Order: sequence, then structure tokens, then C-alpha cells
Amino acid sequence: MAKVSILICASILLVCEQEILADTVILKNGQSFENVRTEIQSDTVSFVFEGKKKEIQKVKVKSVKLKPVFANVAEKLTTTISKAPTREAISQERIRLAESLMNQIDWEAEIGDKPKLAVLNFQAGSGVAKGELETAVEIIITTLVKTNLFIVIDSQTIAKVKSEQEKYNEDCKNGTKDCSAKLGELLSANRVLTGKITKINGNYFVNGSIIDPVNNRIDFAESETAETAAKLPQASESFAKKIAGGVLEYSEVAYATTTRIQNLSYIKKSAVIPGYGQYAYSIDKGSTLQKYKGFAWGVITLGLITQSWISFQDFQNAKANYEVSKDLLLLASNSQLDLVALINEQSSLDRLQEQANVSKASVASLGIFYLLNIADTYFLPHSVSNKDLGFSNFRITTSPSTYMAGNHTREQVITVEYRGNF
Repeated sequence: MAKVSILICASILLVCEQEILADTVILKNGQSFENVRTEIQSDTVSFVFEGKKKEIQKVKVKSVKLKPVFANVAEKLTTTISKAPTREAISQERIRLAESLMNQIDWEAEIGDKPKLAVLNFQAGSGVAKGELETAVEIIITTLVKTNLFIVIDSQTIAKVKSEQEKYNEDCKNGTKDCSAKLGELLSANRVLTGKITKINGNYFVNGSIIDPVNNRIDFAESETAETAAKLPQASESFAKKIAGGVLEYSEVAYATTTRIQNLSYIKKSAVIPGYGQYAYSIDKGSTLQKYKGFAWGVITLGLITQSWISFQDFQNAKANYEVSKDLLLLASNSQLDLVALINEQSSLDRLQEQANVSKASVASLGIFYLLNIADTYFLPHSVSNKDLGFSNFRITTSPSTYMAGNHTREQVITVEYRGNF
């Protein structure tokens, strides 16, 4: 019994001493959240911390350090026997990391911190055509670039440095020695990706290893399978994502957003189509109120555009009538119709000035309403509470009738009221 207890304690201590790899979110106010699994969205960073889901505006986040989460911390501490993560779990976490900043162009690492990655010496095994190899490698490189996690060294730079290396090393030139690690060091790459694509019984196997060129060691290896040639591009993309996430396990780099304006993605939508930002927000957050507001902004804007167009056409017509009245005034000069033409010309000028003021007011109203739409999008709430989803109140009230005998006046006030959370 004593031996079993010692074994259990030793297992717990061993697990506790292991480094727990998980994301870390640091806010600009100094607050930090460790050992979380983040989800980076267009305007927010969300994660679960101490059993509660937190959703934080991107502009309030100082940096995010991405690491794979292989197991829950509490489970590790309460489990007597350490359970290693499955191969599938590792791959899925690496893919999660790779996709974290995809299509998020406003996230960058600090200058000098972004890892440099070189793709070298990918070979074609038996049954793999040269075109298939080139296509697969191109997809791998493109996917690595799209992750926005690394600086992928371009092929021209690699070819130039490789050419210089082969001038002074016959083994590298003849291929009798694998010089990938040394070439990676010459390229100042933090990690080097090498691999091979083979074909067995119609199946394609994409295999690769990440090499640390400084310490000349293999950090990890990944693989992906394609059942047919048509599925090789998809397998190559999945393989690249696994590689990208795996590299972050061996890198200490924090990514920060360059966004300084809250709700920027929604503001861009409202700038193109007034109300579209509010509508998109309602879809993302499930806010019925913002959905109706989005429709209202759009309909009113359309009405103001129509009014501006009509007032402009009226201005053009008034301008044309004024030009005609001026011509008539010149023709009626020194005749009995001179006074009538002068009065008509003055009246046309008054109408022209009036239509010009109406047109200016219509355009100004449209511009002010457009800016208010942008401002409303900027101040969209960080999160939506339950009462925000459906709170509204509509009522009609009437005041008692008042009657003044002296002036024979009867008055009754009808009030229409609508309330809602904005």
C-alpha cells in the first residue's frame, strides 16, 4: 500500500512539474489570463477562464501568446496517472493555432520576434510526378504565409544562399550530404521544414520534419495522407497547418493587434452601406435590437438619398427656368412687357435660391445621418445581455381634453412613445 501511495504521489509531482502549454492573453491594463484556449474574432478575443467565458475587445488586448492546449490543468492535477494526449488531439490543437490569425491582417508580432521559417529540400518519392511535388510544396508555402505566424523566407533568397553554399562545399553540391540545417543557419532561419511526398497503392503520403538549425536537431515531425491525387492539395494544406501550430510549441512569441479603433470591422461595413454594420453585429451577437436598428438606418438612408436626388432635380429645373426668364427679360427690353419679364425673372431667381437651399439642406441631412450611423456603429455594445435582446415598449397615451370658452378652443394631446435599449 505504501509503494502504491508513493507511486501515485510521484505521478502527481511529475505531472505538476511538466510545463503546461496553453494560450496567454495580456490586456493593456496589465491583467493577464494564462492557460486558456483563445478564439480570435474580427473585433474580440474570447476564451473561458475559471469556468466563465470572457469576450474582450481587441483594442483592449496588449498581446496574445499562442500555445497548444493538450489537456485541462485541473484534470492533470487530479489524475493519478499521467495521460498523454493522443496524436489526433495534438494535430487538432496545432491546426487551431495555425488558423488563429488567418485572415487577421491586423495582428503582428513585435519587430524581430516573428519566427523565420525556411522550406527546404522537399523530395518526390516513388510514383510522385514533379508537377505534383511542386504543386504540393507551393500549397504548403502559401498556407504557412496565410497563417500570419511566421516570416517565410522566399525561394529566391534560398536559391541565392544555397548557390553560395555549394561553391564552398562539394558534398552539398553533389547531394552526398544533407546540408539543410546548415543552409537554414546561413539563412538566419529559426526553423527549417524538410520533407518528402511518396505514393503507395494510390495513396499519397506527405511527411515532413521541423529542424532547429542552431542546435542541429529535429523538433518534431508531422504527416498527412491523401487517398487520391485530387485530395493532395487539401492534404498539403492540412499538413502545413499542423507544421505551423507545432512550430509555436518551440517559439516564445507574442502577437499584438494593430487595431486602435473598436468595432472596426462593423464600422467598415456601415461605411459602405449604412446599417449593414449593425445588422452584421446582430448576426454575430444575436441582438434583435441591433438588427432592427440596422434596417432602420438603411431605410432612412435610402429615403434621404431619394430626397436629395429629388431636391437636386428640382434645383436643376429651377435653374433652367431662371435661365429662360433671363432670356425673356432681354427680349422684352424697352417694351411694354419689360416690367412683367422683370417680375418673372425675379420670381425665378427666388425659386432658384429656395431650391438651392433645400438641396443643400437635403445633402447636409444625408451627411449628418451618415456620420451618426458611423458613430452608432462605433458605440455598439461590447456584449449583449438578455434584456437587450428583446426589451422594447410601445404605448399611446392621451391627455384630458381642455376647453377654453372665450376662444372656443378644444385641445387634446395624443402621445406616441417607443422605448428600447440602444
